[in-house]
Amino acid sequence: VLKLGEPGFLWQRLLLVVVGLLVGGIGLAMYQNAEAGTAPYDSMSQILSDRSHKPYFGCRMLTDLICVVICFFLGGIVNIGTVACVFLMGPVADFINRKFVSRVIKSDSEESAEKAGCTQI
Repeated sequence: VLKLGEPGFLWQRLLLVVVGLLVGGIGLAMYQNAEAGTAPYDSMSQILSDRSHKPYFGCRMLTDLICVVICFFLGGIVNIGTVACVFLMGPVADFINRKFVSRVIKSDSEESAEKAGCTQI
């Protein structure tokens, strides 16, 4: 197992936050679009977006913020990575979903329909 050690400099920590946001955003967008069910926490922001007709990323930021505030008042650790996730995970996941994941899923479903002999209206 390769051990990288703990990041000692601020730039290293910020780089890890950025990489974590990108990887997390890709994972979040993929698993929420797989239509295989989502965790209750992730469903909250999707339901809020669907029912309020507000953008997903704003609803995700709101649910993340509520959870971080509760965490803080219960004595949890809130640091720069936590704050970055609150304000950036929703927009990153939404961007990745719109630009990449939804296109892949759309083309895959069209391909499956063609193989089944279905025509799209």
